[in-house]
Amino acid sequence: MPPSKGKKKNPSTSPRPSPRTPSSCPSAGSGTGDGERSVDLPSIAAAAAEQFPALVPRGGSGYFAGIVAEVAPRDGSRGGRLGRLWLSEAAMVGAGMRPGCFVSVSLISSSSDQLDGFPLINLFEECNRFFDLDLDNDLLYGEAGKNFVVATVLPSREVPKNGIKLSWDLACVLGHPFVGRSLFICPLCTLQAPKRSDDVHILRVMKCKNLYLSLVPPNVGSSKGIESESDYHPERSAMVMETPKRGPSTPLRKKESHHFASNNGSSMCLDPTTARSALADEKINELLHTSALWWLNGRHLLKGNFVPLSICGKLSLFVVMGAEPDSSSQDVLYENGNTLSNAEDSTKSQENPVLFLVDRTTKVHLSDSVCTKQLDSDKPGLPSEPHEYDDKRNADFNHSPTLGGLSKESATIKGIISFSLADQIGLPRYKGILLYGPPGTGKTSLASSCAYDAGVNLFTINGPEIISHYYGESEQSLYDVFTSAKQAAPAVIFIDELDAIAPSRKDGSEALSIRMVATLLKLMDEIGPSDRVLLIAATNRPDSIDPALRRPGRLDKEIEIGVPSPGQRMDILRHLLIGVHHSLTNEEVESVALATHGFVGADLAAVCNEAALSALRRYISLKENSIQQLGHPGCSFYKCNSQDTEDSSSLSSSFSKLTMSSYVACMNGGNIKSSESYDDTDEIPLYVTNKDFDKAKTKVRPSAMREVILELPKVRWEDVGGQCSVKEQLIEAIQLPQKCPEAFERLGIRPPRGLLMIGPPGCSKTLMARAAASEAKLNFLAVKGPELFSKWVGDSEKAVRSLFAKARANAPAILFFDEIDGLAVTRGQENDGTSVADRVLSQLLVEMDGLDQRVGVTVIAATNRPDKIDPALLRPGRFDRVLDVQPPDEADRADIFRIHTRSMPCSADMNLNELARLTEGYTGADIKLICREAAVAALDERFDIQEVAMRHFNSAIDRTKPSDVKFFQELAKQFRRSLTSLRKQ
Repeated sequence: MPPSKGKKKNPSTSPRPSPRTPSSCPSAGSGTGDGERSVDLPSIAAAAAEQFPALVPRGGSGYFAGIVAEVAPRDGSRGGRLGRLWLSEAAMVGAGMRPGCFVSVSLISSSSDQLDGFPLINLFEECNRFFDLDLDNDLLYGEAGKNFVVATVLPSREVPKNGIKLSWDLACVLGHPFVGRSLFICPLCTLQAPKRSDDVHILRVMKCKNLYLSLVPPNVGSSKGIESESDYHPERSAMVMETPKRGPSTPLRKKESHHFASNNGSSMCLDPTTARSALADEKINELLHTSALWWLNGRHLLKGNFVPLSICGKLSLFVVMGAEPDSSSQDVLYENGNTLSNAEDSTKSQENPVLFLVDRTTKVHLSDSVCTKQLDSDKPGLPSEPHEYDDKRNADFNHSPTLGGLSKESATIKGIISFSLADQIGLPRYKGILLYGPPGTGKTSLASSCAYDAGVNLFTINGPEIISHYYGESEQSLYDVFTSAKQAAPAVIFIDELDAIAPSRKDGSEALSIRMVATLLKLMDEIGPSDRVLLIAATNRPDSIDPALRRPGRLDKEIEIGVPSPGQRMDILRHLLIGVHHSLTNEEVESVALATHGFVGADLAAVCNEAALSALRRYISLKENSIQQLGHPGCSFYKCNSQDTEDSSSLSSSFSKLTMSSYVACMNGGNIKSSESYDDTDEIPLYVTNKDFDKAKTKVRPSAMREVILELPKVRWEDVGGQCSVKEQLIEAIQLPQKCPEAFERLGIRPPRGLLMIGPPGCSKTLMARAAASEAKLNFLAVKGPELFSKWVGDSEKAVRSLFAKARANAPAILFFDEIDGLAVTRGQENDGTSVADRVLSQLLVEMDGLDQRVGVTVIAATNRPDKIDPALLRPGRFDRVLDVQPPDEADRADIFRIHTRSMPCSADMNLNELARLTEGYTGADIKLICREAAVAALDERFDIQEVAMRHFNSAIDRTKPSDVKFFQELAKQFRRSLTSLRKQ
């Protein structure tokens, strides 16, 4: 479209607004990005406010009109699917928007598009043109979601002054506007962003109980893939080739256009065949509901909004046909500080749109039927009776505890909230609670759940989001939240990541941090008994918080949310498995809980998700195999892409023909066993099994252990030859306390906290430590002594302290020090006792004494130079037991030969007892070398040889000399004598 020849308003001649004074028509939005015409922002706002006053309040300020500068890639952080947009800091200050506030977003129509006089574009028409959809434009007539999308606005230094950066999902809902397209943005009137307290048109945000989404089909005869942006948008085909014209005050960050398909590949192509086939299958549909909930968790949706979902790696577009609010909950936002329940003011709720919040309790319903231009308009995806979609499992889930494994902490916090916010006179009250612990333990969810259960208003502050580089903005944002909380009392203010806004004040601290801490201290001191406001803060770095906040009268109560115990993990898993089709028994769930040492709640949720995906992959693979057995070799559900031409109905009908009998026939090579008979109506079961969890545990690592080398040994006792006496002592010290803890408690004793293994090299000391950890299913941290030394002063001691802290946080665990003689040398040998080795040893002694602070950590050390170890480590309470690992005897050598030759084809003349007799004085490492050399000798004789004969072993023995262990055996004898005399003193 050619640019308008009319006169443009010169932005440079307009007075520049003050940074603290929001402008109703900032220069950033004075012109459209495509250069078509000037934007009359007040007229647009007035027309939009007349029809949708809750989304565009009348007479307000802070409107902003900008141009699309960039679209975030799909493969980004979770912000890419939370409906976000980014503005420049100058634009946000000029429009009076605070970081993290809600805004309504819409497309400004051109003069030719204003057929009905409304200045904002119908998103149904826009998406129909871009995606080539078959959607009736009159569907959901009058719904605000057809013109507006609610998003969260954040500042960014990378965005130009007049530009707007869209998250991928937000761009998809808006029909992927091209670079330079004009958008209209208006901050919403909420208590989090108060504009006019007397305005009755406040957008209501309610928790969604049931969300109904319907698949939007493409036009009949259209191809399934979108090769480029211009293929389905002829108008953009011409516009996208040239840079939009702009004024001097409207710089564009990029001149090239944002291509929908080119940036993201074929995986973003719409694939209705895949979506319909998945929705037609009941079992896959249930897993898709869970996947959709994970994708939409935290989103705010209006009725009529588009929702992009990924199904089996392909993009499908859905439309929100309706939503059912949670009748048991209050509004998330309140009008003038008063609760507006579902029963009150029903007429007003019909006039004003409702913004639905999707959380973890929402039930997502997916349907493949929607009103199209060819279908009758009275067949929407939302049924007339939404409760038909409800089931008992969903009801049980909604009434189950919100969090698992935190019942004690939850009861404590609820009691404090009830006591502190109750209308009582003359009693002392709590002002604040500090929740601290590792990431992923549920601190944020616990605070939100307790506030929700207590029935009080919740105001959330995310530390990094309120930080601003403009003087006074951060403090003002903090002040506004406290003021709003007092007006909406009783209320709870939750500050997440407190260490980000209230770090410890030290010399050289930033001025902003000092001001933020001072402001927070002042606001907390101003909370009076009659205000009925409680502050809850969460952090995973409590030592980084300013000490002034942690005194009584501010953060009175500190509650640690640590790594869950096995019982707590059991409770968390039971909660996560509610509503999931699985075949796990209570014993198997308990086994998963016992095997996931160091896993926090977020890790366990990731394990459940990975197990569900494993079950879905197995189910799809079985269906593909069954389809091929039924004579459909070309049908592949999982690998279908945008170029598939098979009709979705035929694919769905093929799936409907699959029965348990066909599944069994596929797995048995086409022959059904006569001993098993199945009904033709049986279907392939889709359950999450224990094997799926076994696979998931190998792919998910504990969050607290990702900074250190965590090893899960796969060594069994059967892999260690001989050393029966040492094995028994290791089992007694490590495995028995895990299997029979009640026996130790009954006798009032504690298991050994330290084990020292001494002996010559190559006698399986390290291998036995790995086997002990594997048999007991414990976390295993292996450290070589010299690895902890650093050239920087203090770093070596810090490494030892951090290592023990990680082990305690992930207990029960085994901390294995190999070659400990390189770390714990005798003190005072180098100089005056102030060397780095002496300081590291002192730190090690301190940590060994502190092991009783966290039970379940066992230290195992191995050395072949016990004479180098400082005697202070050898006293009881540190290394309680010393295990003497000697070279194997004849029986042990025969056992070692058997272990190393069990995967080796050997001839019938091989005699293990004879080999053991011939290898007197050889260690286990020597025997392993002999077996390898025998195989090499066989290959030297003939490359296609099939077996290793006795002569090859004799040749290998002749070429291999035994290790010299006499020196180390003499050291071990001397050490045992000195240890005996030391402990007698």
